[in-house]
Amino acid sequence: MSNTQAVYVGQDTSARLRRPPRPDFDELKAERVQETLTAAQVTAKLLSMPGWKLTPGGRAINRTHWFPGVRVASAYVSFIAELAQSVEQTVSVTQRGQRVVVMLRARLAKVRRGGITQSVLDLAQQLG
Repeated sequence: MSNTQAVYVGQDTSARLRRPPRPDFDELKAERVQETLTAAQVTAKLLSMPGWKLTPGGRAINRTHWFPGVRVASAYVSFIAELAQSVEQTVSVTQRGQRVVVMLRARLAKVRRGGITQSVLDLAQQLG
Protein backbone atom coordinates (compact mmCIF):
# COMPACT_ATOMS: atom_id res chain seq x y z
CA MET A 1 0.00 0.00 0.00
CA SER A 2 1.23 3.41 -0.81
CA ASN A 3 0.59 6.57 1.16
CA THR A 4 -0.21 8.81 -1.76
CA GLN A 5 -2.72 11.61 -1.67
CA ALA A 6 -4.48 13.05 -4.68
CA VAL A 7 -4.27 16.81 -5.03
CA TYR A 8 -6.28 18.61 -7.68
CA VAL A 9 -4.50 21.64 -9.02
CA GLY A 10 -6.62 24.61 -9.99
CA GLN A 11 -9.73 23.61 -8.05
CA ASP A 12 -10.90 24.99 -4.72
CA THR A 13 -10.93 22.15 -2.21
CA SER A 14 -12.88 24.06 0.47
CA ALA A 15 -16.60 23.47 0.80
CA ARG A 16 -18.82 26.31 -0.36
CA LEU A 17 -21.97 27.23 1.48
CA ARG A 18 -25.03 28.30 -0.45
CA ARG A 19 -25.96 30.78 2.28
CA PRO A 20 -24.12 32.25 5.24
CA PRO A 21 -24.45 30.40 8.53
CA ARG A 22 -27.27 31.44 10.83
CA PRO A 23 -26.40 33.66 13.77
CA ASP A 24 -26.19 32.19 17.22
CA PHE A 25 -29.54 31.86 19.07
CA ASP A 26 -28.49 34.41 21.69
CA GLU A 27 -28.01 37.04 18.98
CA LEU A 28 -31.49 36.36 17.56
CA LYS A 29 -33.03 36.42 21.01
CA ALA A 30 -31.75 39.89 21.79
CA GLU A 31 -33.19 41.47 18.66
CA ARG A 32 -36.46 39.56 18.26
CA VAL A 33 -37.67 38.64 21.73
CA GLN A 34 -38.59 41.36 24.19
CA GLU A 35 -38.65 40.79 27.91
CA THR A 36 -41.93 41.22 29.71
CA LEU A 37 -42.13 43.75 32.49
CA THR A 38 -43.08 42.74 36.02
CA ALA A 39 -46.42 43.82 37.48
CA ALA A 40 -44.61 46.28 39.75
CA GLN A 41 -42.80 47.87 36.80
CA VAL A 42 -46.03 48.18 34.79
CA THR A 43 -47.94 49.64 37.75
CA ALA A 44 -45.20 52.22 38.34
CA LYS A 45 -45.25 53.28 34.67
CA LEU A 46 -49.05 53.46 34.57
CA LEU A 47 -49.05 56.00 37.43
CA SER A 48 -47.61 58.54 35.00
CA MET A 49 -50.12 57.60 32.27
CA PRO A 50 -53.59 58.78 33.34
CA GLY A 51 -56.52 56.69 32.15
CA TRP A 52 -54.58 53.51 31.40
CA LYS A 53 -55.37 50.48 33.57
CA LEU A 54 -53.92 47.02 33.92
CA THR A 55 -56.42 44.34 32.89
CA PRO A 56 -57.25 41.43 35.21
CA GLY A 57 -54.52 38.84 34.75
CA GLY A 58 -51.95 41.53 33.91
CA ARG A 59 -51.48 40.59 30.24
CA ALA A 60 -52.76 43.86 28.75
CA ILE A 61 -53.53 47.50 29.47
CA ASN A 62 -56.66 49.38 28.41
CA ARG A 63 -58.20 52.81 28.32
CA THR A 64 -61.65 54.19 27.49
CA HIS A 65 -61.95 57.41 25.47
CA TRP A 66 -65.13 59.48 25.04
CA PHE A 67 -65.49 61.71 21.97
CA PRO A 68 -67.96 64.47 21.06
CA GLY A 69 -69.23 62.60 18.01
CA VAL A 70 -69.22 59.27 16.21
CA ARG A 71 -67.14 60.62 13.30
CA VAL A 72 -64.41 61.84 15.65
CA ALA A 73 -64.38 58.47 17.41
CA SER A 74 -64.12 56.67 14.04
CA ALA A 75 -61.22 58.90 12.98
CA TYR A 76 -59.44 58.07 16.24
CA VAL A 77 -59.94 54.34 15.65
CA SER A 78 -58.38 54.71 12.18
CA PHE A 79 -55.46 56.62 13.67
CA ILE A 80 -54.88 53.89 16.27
CA ALA A 81 -54.95 51.16 13.61
CA GLU A 82 -52.38 52.96 11.43
CA LEU A 83 -50.09 53.76 14.34
CA ALA A 84 -50.21 50.21 15.73
CA GLN A 85 -49.46 48.78 12.29
CA SER A 86 -46.51 51.12 11.80
CA VAL A 87 -44.90 50.04 15.08
CA GLU A 88 -45.98 46.39 14.65
CA GLN A 89 -48.00 46.17 17.86
CA THR A 90 -51.16 44.27 18.62
CA VAL A 91 -54.12 46.48 19.45
CA SER A 92 -57.76 45.72 20.15
CA VAL A 93 -60.17 48.61 19.56
CA THR A 94 -63.89 48.59 20.30
CA GLN A 95 -66.10 51.49 19.25
CA ARG A 96 -69.65 51.92 20.47
CA GLY A 97 -70.94 55.25 19.32
CA GLN A 98 -68.83 57.95 20.92
CA ARG A 99 -66.96 55.55 23.21
CA VAL A 100 -63.70 53.90 22.16
CA VAL A 101 -61.99 51.23 24.27
CA VAL A 102 -58.34 50.55 23.42
CA MET A 103 -56.53 47.45 24.68
CA LEU A 104 -52.80 46.94 24.12
CA ARG A 105 -50.82 43.77 24.63
CA ALA A 106 -47.52 42.39 23.42
CA ARG A 107 -47.33 40.42 20.22
CA LEU A 108 -46.90 36.74 21.02
CA ALA A 109 -44.07 36.38 18.52
CA LYS A 110 -42.04 39.01 20.37
CA VAL A 111 -42.62 37.79 23.90
CA ARG A 112 -41.87 34.46 25.50
CA ARG A 113 -44.85 34.11 27.81
CA GLY A 114 -47.10 37.00 26.84
CA GLY A 115 -47.53 40.11 28.91
CA ILE A 116 -46.58 43.74 28.68
CA THR A 117 -43.32 44.98 27.20
CA GLN A 118 -41.73 48.40 27.03
CA SER A 119 -42.91 48.81 23.43
CA VAL A 120 -46.53 48.35 24.59
CA LEU A 121 -46.10 51.15 27.12
CA ASP A 122 -44.41 53.34 24.50
CA LEU A 123 -47.42 52.97 22.20
CA ALA A 124 -49.77 53.76 25.09
CA GLN A 125 -47.85 56.96 25.77
CA GLN A 126 -48.12 57.96 22.11
CA LEU A 127 -51.88 57.41 22.22
CA GLY A 128 -52.15 59.61 25.30
